[in-house]
Amino acid sequence: MSRIGWVGPLAIVCSVGAVLVVRVAAVTLLRPDPKFTPLGWAFPILDTAILTTGAVLVFGAIASSAAKPIRTLDPRQRSRPLRLRVPLQYGLRYGPVTESNGGMAVAIWLPPGREITASGMIRFRNRARSRWTMTSKRTAIVLGGSGSVGTALLRELLHDDGFNAVITLSRRSLPEAVAMAGGAGRTLVETLVPDMKPGPLAAATIDAVRELDGDVEGFSVLGVGAGTAKLTLEEHRAVDVALNEAFARALRDSGKVRHLAFMSAAGADPTAKASGSGGAGMSRYNRVKGESEEAVRASGPAVVSVFRPAIIIGSQHTPWLLEKALPLFSFVTPAKYKSIHVEQIAKAMIATAKHHPATSETYHYPEMMALIAGGRR
Repeated sequence: MSRIGWVGPLAIVCSVGAVLVVRVAAVTLLRPDPKFTPLGWAFPILDTAILTTGAVLVFGAIASSAAKPIRTLDPRQRSRPLRLRVPLQYGLRYGPVTESNGGMAVAIWLPPGREITASGMIRFRNRARSRWTMTSKRTAIVLGGSGSVGTALLRELLHDDGFNAVITLSRRSLPEAVAMAGGAGRTLVETLVPDMKPGPLAAATIDAVRELDGDVEGFSVLGVGAGTAKLTLEEHRAVDVALNEAFARALRDSGKVRHLAFMSAAGADPTAKASGSGGAGMSRYNRVKGESEEAVRASGPAVVSVFRPAIIIGSQHTPWLLEKALPLFSFVTPAKYKSIHVEQIAKAMIATAKHHPATSETYHYPEMMALIAGGRR
């Protein structure tokens, strides 16, 4: 706090100086009418001085009332990049991936207190009894974690105490997921499949769950996203149908996964016309989504929960104006076609993973909201 006595005035002076430089450049380039007062000398100086002073005062008030206004992390509490190898089929490295083996690479982010056993299992130390105990919670394996819904799903999983570890399958590392795991102090295993085709994906999936103990829950939010209108029918199928089918079959063949939460789309219909535009909501798009549902259910685990969101709020593919306008018309929108937030989809999917339905079901907006409400109780 002693420094704010001189840092504050310095910040105000620097701010005013920077604004005046911009003002001079603007006047030189735009040559406004001299009567245009906002680009005069008084207004920029006065406005900047007042606003910057207010910011300094707010900062000073917060800093003086907080016991530790700036948190210093203890390096001992951070996850350590380990260089221990474990006996899995493909090369394993802890921390940043520096090499791959067999076209695949795995990076494992371990929080403090976690270790790897000789068999490749993750375990934690029970400090009260000073002995090593195997973890018994769920592990989530996620396909499609790089998109908007996938990011929301990983965030929810990494902050859910019901899951001990999260495994991702993707072409490349997901820096945002790594950062979330670090902030939450949770275990994240990144399985990289640079050649994202059905064969390599299936092999990576089976390998990822082979040595796991306890319940393993499957999640897939993989889809092309934007640009489906520019794809041919077969190009769209190659991702939405073929990759999801390979993932679902590998989960089933592993013998360790009984449930898969799979995101499709409202309007999915395998009998829809294959001609016309492949844009979201159009006939060809709905057909591919319907075919992906059929493939996953036919090839996947015993129970497949299919989620059919309509317009997704928070998606990078949903226009900002549409996100703002849709809630205004929710009272006249059919229930199953109401817009839904990415976080709500993630929470609904996790709810089915933690409380398996007896049979495969399809969930639209009303059912997803019911799942979320049930999970809070």
